[in-house]
Order: sequence, then structure tokens, then C-alpha cells
Amino acid sequence: ALAVFSFFLLLAAAVLAIPYFHLDNDHARLTSLEQRLGALRTAADLYYHQHGHRYPGEYWLDGKTRLARGRETEAARAFVAQLTGYTNAAGKVAPHKSAEFRYGPYLDSLPPNPLMKGDAARAIDMDFTMSDPNAAYPADGRSGWRYYLNTGRLVANDSAVLADGTETA
Repeated sequence: ALAVFSFFLLLAAAVLAIPYFHLDNDHARLTSLEQRLGALRTAADLYYHQHGHRYPGEYWLDGKTRLARGRETEAARAFVAQLTGYTNAAGKVAPHKSAEFRYGPYLDSLPPNPLMKGDAARAIDMDFTMSDPNAAYPADGRSGWRYYLNTGRLVANDSAVLADGTETA
């Protein structure tokens, strides 16, 4: 009888504890999202200030060709390369540091959005259309991150809410 009682006592404790483990996991993922988003924003902001107020991804890898609407895929590629490689003042990317290519790298790689799974979590969408930095941008979940080149705003492309109540998208 004692064994049966002990079994049910352990079962009841496990059933009560499961929601707390789930909440801790959600909290850990949101904390990770806050940290990764903060690191991305810091890297993009530092790049912007070191490159004559040019956003990463605003110019192609040659540092000369300004990208515009319709070239979002190229802008996303430039964004990642310019934040993970060595760049000169114009944003041209090189594989090694030198006197000319003295900036960066700002990140080792584009971190995945911890609230998403698969390849999309490591992707970034570039948007040339939004110009209001205070507008609410709906998340579409096609990528882990979204960057608005007209404003420099970087958001998580999901519908989560950070611990301080800030929506990530």
C-alpha cells in the first residue's frame, strides 16, 4: 500500500511540475531571443556608424552599388556578409583584415531566431518599403529576422512578446 501511495504521490508531483517546466522553457527561449536580437541590433548599429551612416545591406558587396526594392535577396546576402566579414569604409567585403578592410566582423554568423525551427530561423528578410520607424510591422514567419533598410529597424519575424512587454515584430 505504501508503494502505491508513493507512486501516486510522485505522479501528482510530476503532473503539477510539467506546466512549470514548460514556462521555464518559454522564458529561456524569450530570453535567448532578447539577447540575440540585442546583439544583431548592436552589430547593425555599429556598422551604420562606422560606415558613414550606411545600413548593412544597403549597398552591394562592392561598396558602390546601392540596392533598392526588387533586390531584397541581394540585400540580405550583403547584410550577412557585411556583418560577418571584414569591410572597408564603403562596405566592400574582404576575407581578411587589412589596413583598408579594418572594420568587422561584428558577428560570427547570423544567429537563428530561437522561437523558430528550420532554415527560416537563420534567414533575414530585407524590406525597402516601410519608412515609419514607429509603425507596427506584421510578422509573416518566412524568416527569423526582418530588417527595414529605410529606417534601420531590425525585428524578430515572429509574433512573440519579450519579457518587458515589447513585441518582437
